[in-house]
Amino acid sequence: MVIDYSSLITTGQSVLLLWGNTSEMEKLEATVGQMRSLVAPGGTIHVENVERLLLSNHTSSRFDVVLSGFVSNAGLSFTSDVLAEIARILKPSGKVCLTQLLDEKTLIDRWLTDLKLSGLVNSTFQTLNVNSMTDGALTILFTAQKPNYEIGASSQLKISFAKKVKPMESRVDKETEKVWTLSANDIADDDLDLIDDDELLDEEDLKKPDAASLRGCSTMDTFRILMILGLFHYK
Repeated sequence: MVIDYSSLITTGQSVLLLWGNTSEMEKLEATVGQMRSLVAPGGTIHVENVERLLLSNHTSSRFDVVLSGFVSNAGLSFTSDVLAEIARILKPSGKVCLTQLLDEKTLIDRWLTDLKLSGLVNSTFQTLNVNSMTDGALTILFTAQKPNYEIGASSQLKISFAKKVKPMESRVDKETEKVWTLSANDIADDDLDLIDDDELLDEEDLKKPDAASLRGCSTMDTFRILMILGLFHYK
């Protein structure tokens, strides 16, 4: 039973079809021809053997869709490296659709985990049919999507780790602050008494002390004081 893929690809897309059984070349050619008609005009279909995918050197973010298991009923085996390579060559928001024959439902969770670990998101599965030719194995369609950004991309975050310093609040009482604060209106007030600096010292304070008043000091202290006052000059 060949699985319908007409709803998975559309006009103008770049599609990579993975295959692995060399004995089904006729089915492969027929599938490629049908897919080309679905993506035309402007779309392309690329064919790659899954065992040589890691050697193909495809550029990053090249394909809109990667398909696998749509040539025959037999699912292909994927290593973690192959799944990571699929994630790399998918465009952002591109999707991968692959089918697998699974005889145990527990393997479904393993596949979903592998897809997530490869860097893909939104992994889902759908049971297509029960294959009577393989002892009742389930044909499961897995789909996953590449994030809408390039895997491994980085962007600088504007984060400031500096602590915000709060302005210090005045600890002075507001009433006390008013007493010690003069405004322009206060200075212009005729009733305001301002003390003249010259009136702070009287005539006695301005007199220079004589040498006799300094006898209680040591000799060096006396010299220092006299030099400061200008009464002694060293020759």
